[in-house]
Amino acid sequence: MRRTPAMATGLTLVLAAVILAMSLANEPEDAQAQTLGQQQTPRATAEVRPPAATSCEDLIVVPLEGDEKSQLLTVIDSKRRVMSVYRIDRTSGKITLCSVRSINWDLQMTEFNGESPLPREIRSLIQPR
Repeated sequence: MRRTPAMATGLTLVLAAVILAMSLANEPEDAQAQTLGQQQTPRATAEVRPPAATSCEDLIVVPLEGDEKSQLLTVIDSKRRVMSVYRIDRTSGKITLCSVRSINWDLQMTEFNGESPLPREIRSLIQPR
């Protein structure tokens, strides 16, 4: 059976709901901390938004168009400053982790791969010497 874009969007919404449910689950604090390998994050209540993005207090889920065979889903943990990308097979629904990256240091850069005027150039024009 061929999957339509609407079915893929539905699958993405279901996955986002599962991620939200997992983040809101009533696990004991010790079990949740062991699962995350980190300190326990506070529980959040969130409304489900349209497919553009779904978020709770610490997680932001952004569905992205992939190719004909798969769709991409980006999950950003805003508290830990980590982003993950998953590939979802449109036929089987199989979910594959593609990459994980800490963006903490990325967010501390003032410029990268930019074009003039760069932030330091603007600062030098505005600040007195």
